[in-house]
Amino acid sequence: MPRILMRANKDPFTVIRPEAVLGQRLIGNNTGNLLFSDSVHATLSVPDATIVTTADLDRSGDDEAFAARINEQFDHLVVPLANAFRTTFLNQLDNITRTIERLDIPVTVVGVGAQGEMDGIDLELTSDPQGKETVRRFCSAVLDRSAAIGVRGEITRRFLAGLGFGGDQVEIIGCPSLFRFGPGLTVTRKVDRLTSDSPVAVNITPHVPGIAEIVNANADRYQQLIFVGQEYPELRLLLWGDQGNEGWDRSLPMNPGHRLYREDRIRVYLDPRIWYAAMAQQHFAFGTRIHGNVAAILAGTPAVVLAHDSRVLELADYHGLPRTTIAEVGTNVDAAELYERADFTEFHRSQPENFARFTAFLERNDLEHIHQPGQANPDYERRLAEVSFPAGVGSLVGTDADSRQRVAERLNWLRQGATVDRARRWESYRPTFTLTPARAKPFNADALDDVRKRATHNQDRIDRLTERARRQQDQIKELTRIVQRQQTQLADVKRREARRERERKLQAQRDRNRLPAKVSRRLRRALRSASRRIGVRS
Repeated sequence: MPRILMRANKDPFTVIRPEAVLGQRLIGNNTGNLLFSDSVHATLSVPDATIVTTADLDRSGDDEAFAARINEQFDHLVVPLANAFRTTFLNQLDNITRTIERLDIPVTVVGVGAQGEMDGIDLELTSDPQGKETVRRFCSAVLDRSAAIGVRGEITRRFLAGLGFGGDQVEIIGCPSLFRFGPGLTVTRKVDRLTSDSPVAVNITPHVPGIAEIVNANADRYQQLIFVGQEYPELRLLLWGDQGNEGWDRSLPMNPGHRLYREDRIRVYLDPRIWYAAMAQQHFAFGTRIHGNVAAILAGTPAVVLAHDSRVLELADYHGLPRTTIAEVGTNVDAAELYERADFTEFHRSQPENFARFTAFLERNDLEHIHQPGQANPDYERRLAEVSFPAGVGSLVGTDADSRQRVAERLNWLRQGATVDRARRWESYRPTFTLTPARAKPFNADALDDVRKRATHNQDRIDRLTERARRQQDQIKELTRIVQRQQTQLADVKRREARRERERKLQAQRDRNRLPAKVSRRLRRALRSASRRIGVRS
């Protein structure tokens, strides 16, 4: 029974509330990540396999115990990646590399790609020696533990060849998401032509020039057009009415003032099954997001890719997906024109061959899959069908019963507290396999319990100290009253002593005044007596 650890934010059976997805950042940076991880998970889920997902590989570099646990508990590490060879992912790539270097088990990388300009030559890391060294170290660590690295397309293959990885070390396998439903996937037109009532889905990359004009023009033409967002800003907009990035074009449907928001025509899908079902209801999809269009194609709905960089271009070309550019069609292009150009002949021709190349890559890396004889697993799809996934996330302005229910649920979420998204208890998500607890960075429920216990202990201590301080304050007040009484008594004593002193001085003065009078009387008596003796009258 093989035990596989797979890099993914969650397994396909786990239902997570959108508030938790946003608070805990559980889609990487793009819901498109859900599609290829969902496909790899399903493909490797042979009847006796156990697949555990981890979202912590990208930040596990310093955790030696994490790598030791992987060695002990798993037989294989599978790492689905997208455009990982880019400047903003180098730190994560370095962390993954340091963990892989500590592993003794096989490691398989599936669908990794480089990112750059449309020419496929000016890649982000082409002139970055440190970045290229990070990629070289990553590839070396992987190839020491696998037969080959699976890359998205020819552009990435050439990039790795320039770093010294050539021959059979690198295989082009495209994106695993397009193999979710096997080699027989077909796309068919549901209507001959689009009308103003046709349901149409558009996906966008905000920084691509001209995309706002395309969206707004087609929103006017097609009353049932919806914008399918794929990143955190769109999710924040729908959940909380976020105003969006100040640097963005305000004519983009990325703020609550846009008509598509006010008309509740924006959706974000956080589970592939719901996304596929929604796209199956559309007549057409188009836009700059490769996986936004792949979701429609997997649902059998025609889609056209508006390619704008190498990562989109190489996947569209490898899989034979209909693609064009905004420069070719202009910013006033009608979705109906793109619909007419949606030719899937090459896709249908190449799909079986591409699928065979993908499964051969898995087998070369000793990974069993459900398309091998005797390895089908219908129970997997049955279990998945029994899961009740939430509908796509909509705005706060809808007037139907579902919209009112969404508002009530978000209010319920808010009651838990606005600053502890990472530790919410009500329907929050707890990863199955994460970093060693002592080093784990996510704030989890157990940690919250510890914090609460410490807070309770500290509060008790504060209460005791407060009571002690209150008693001491009462004692101080009593001592103050005693001192005041003593000071009053002392003042009384001083006043009495002063009065006695004044009386003593007054008496002394009176005594001095009486002495001359006594002397004078005695003198007169003595003179009279003398006079009588000498016969002289006084």
